[in-house]
Amino acid sequence: LYYNMANAHYKMNQVAPAVYYYEKALLLNPKHADAKHNLSFAKRMAIDNIEALPKTLNQRFSEGFVQQLNYNVWAWMTVVFAILWAVLFLMYHFSYSSSRKRLYFITSIISVILILIFLTFAYSNYNYVKSNKYAIVFAQQVAVKSAPTVSGEVNFELHEGAKVKLLESVDNWYKIKLADGKIGWMPQEGLREIK
Repeated sequence: LYYNMANAHYKMNQVAPAVYYYEKALLLNPKHADAKHNLSFAKRMAIDNIEALPKTLNQRFSEGFVQQLNYNVWAWMTVVFAILWAVLFLMYHFSYSSSRKRLYFITSIISVILILIFLTFAYSNYNYVKSNKYAIVFAQQVAVKSAPTVSGEVNFELHEGAKVKLLESVDNWYKIKLADGKIGWMPQEGLREIK
């Protein structure tokens, strides 16, 4: 549904809603190839060209592998391997052949290692989703200020369709951060949070 809504807005040259709904589609299914592809076209329609800062090896691994699956999927994989470990341990315990005991013991150790890895991935992904909130700028043009006041100094300007990270909120102002590291405050009514 979100993907189709994004396509409709894209065809009507409505940048902010198109980017917003592509992002929502990717939030539900990070592997949606068509949504990723179309999102890149929608972002080209936006006026602001924000270059992302280089990512560390850990960030690239997290985005390229851990965040490709939802934290619920990682949690279910942990449960499946925990059940597999229990079965393998019982087979090890009740087996009489030394070669089978060795096989069951080794596979149960491997399943314990996978349980710990998948649990770590689930926890990491959950923390990432809960601590990182993003929004799309819906205002045609908005001045990002140095303080959460109307009289604050203007740091830079953003236009419709820009994606920002929400850091904190004060009254009707959001402290935002761009992918290139710029930080500032903007009014809440110019943004729509991706939930």
